[in-house]
Amino acid sequence: MSEAKQLPSRSENLKRVREEATKDIASAPLVTHVAKAMKTSVVNLSPNEKLEEQFHWDSEGTKIVVSERRNGSQYVRIVHEDHERRNRTLTCEPMFVVDSCLGEDGNLGVPRPYTNAEGEEKMFTENNPKKAKYELLLSVGTPDAISDNYKKKLNESQPKFVNSVKELLNDMWQEGLEAGIYDDALGEQEKEAWLKKQTSSFFKVDGDGKVTIELKRPIQSFRGDPNPVRYWKKTPQGHVERFNPAEIKKGALVIAQYFPKPYCFYDKDAKAWKHGSTAELGRDLIVVWMPKPRTKDEMKRSNDGNMNSALADVPFIEF
Repeated sequence: MSEAKQLPSRSENLKRVREEATKDIASAPLVTHVAKAMKTSVVNLSPNEKLEEQFHWDSEGTKIVVSERRNGSQYVRIVHEDHERRNRTLTCEPMFVVDSCLGEDGNLGVPRPYTNAEGEEKMFTENNPKKAKYELLLSVGTPDAISDNYKKKLNESQPKFVNSVKELLNDMWQEGLEAGIYDDALGEQEKEAWLKKQTSSFFKVDGDGKVTIELKRPIQSFRGDPNPVRYWKKTPQGHVERFNPAEIKKGALVIAQYFPKPYCFYDKDAKAWKHGSTAELGRDLIVVWMPKPRTKDEMKRSNDGNMNSALADVPFIEF
């Protein structure tokens, strides 16, 4: 009868595991967020060819909840009906692109228009990668290139989507008001009057009644990792595939994702409460149709030959 094989003791197993772990760590390359922050280009990312599940704007399975941050402040968000920890990003109707800033580095170093507190149109250039964003401005409309039948369909569905955004935003405000999380900011004001005094809103209506929806997405994640938009288009075979356009031109027709964010906070500098709303642009953007995009060289020439204009305001000093 052969002698039973002696198994290693627990201490011996632990020693082996520690040695292997130490060996793996020693051979691993050093990765720092500083290096990642220096380049956010989608070129450096491994493409994921699978388009994740889309939650259409009129689909069921969502609800509005009041959540609490670590500092104790509360806010309103839209979540999965059965999993409150999961934010629910909604897929828009195909919408017309009024304006965009979706280059590799978003609005970093790109002069962009904004409206100040006095209602004046100004220009601002963001030179901080941590604050830079991808920008997309959408509205109702259709390009001439699509078929009449598709235009007719969108002429009916786009206004419904716009109205759904307005209703969802209003429902989120009402949820917060009923929960009492805006009581300090509200004071003695009437609720409806207070809501009309928003500092800013991603849902804008001009004097002619035209609605625009402004979506933004940070070019870097909270940890400093690249946070690019993934672009998709439909193939003749009927499925969608990834592609990397240099830009999304005005006049394009796109299906975006959006996540609305009402906000309310006390501005210590202004010594006043501010409230309004923003909407984050989701990761996936499906391009239904767009005009022929410019090449990077053409974009470079239109920006006075400076694609990385984050240093444009730095003067030359001889030394």
